Amino acid sequence: MGQTYFAHISQTGAVKYEQVPGSIGVLEMPDKPMPIGEATCRTWDENGLAVWTLRIGKEEIPGRWIIVDREILHALIGRWLAPISPPFQAEVSGRDCASSLLRM
Repeated sequence: MGQTYFAHISQTGAVKYEQVPGSIGVLEMPDKPMPIGEATCRTWDENGLAVWTLRIGKEEIPGRWIIVDREILHALIGRWLAPISPPFQAEVSGRDCASSLLRM
């Protein structure tokens, strides 16, 4: 899986559409306050969560993203796929993030 990124916001929980500015800084680590990129809100999902595009430096990172507890997570087919290492299991707000996606 890929690199983990964090949002430069103080809000906890899942970020809903219009709860934060339309563009926010992206951090490499929560304790490193200098942004390395930018997340831009593009739309919302079926649960009202803000859906973002992500750019690190000058590179656009493919996919759509959501933010939960400051962590930027890949949004995929209505579920959340956390950028974690094997065994590819994660729980985010009570949802199984990865196991069912890997069977698709």
